[in-house]
Amino acid sequence: MNAQDVARDVLARLQSAADTSTVEALAGVFDDDEDVVLIGTTSHRLGQAGLREYLTLLVEADGRPRWEWDSVHVFLDLPDAVGFACFGQVVVTEDGEPARAPIRMTAVAVRTRDGWRLRQFHGSLPSDW
Repeated sequence: MNAQDVARDVLARLQSAADTSTVEALAGVFDDDEDVVLIGTTSHRLGQAGLREYLTLLVEADGRPRWEWDSVHVFLDLPDAVGFACFGQVVVTEDGEPARAPIRMTAVAVRTRDGWRLRQFHGSLPSDW
């Protein structure tokens, strides 16, 4: 699998996990290393406890995110690590009404015994939006 395929596969698994709306499914997309980093627009968490805390907040939120990535740019291509940046839209539907916002994201996926997992995720809305 080339680096672009790794990035797209990780993004697809992240979306699938978000669709299930469970902390376990979402956490399964992330590396189980204690150095895991998750940064969002308004908050960040470090380590496994922090990751699960953030994911719990995401699951308990009213709307569910759907990411529509217009472009995926690989910036790091190593045998055991792939870094990539994505640009697109996030769609959150609450009470049947979709709300769209521009989003940008950077991530680093690492090869683990269980396949490629996110070690670092930073997704945010542009500040001028």
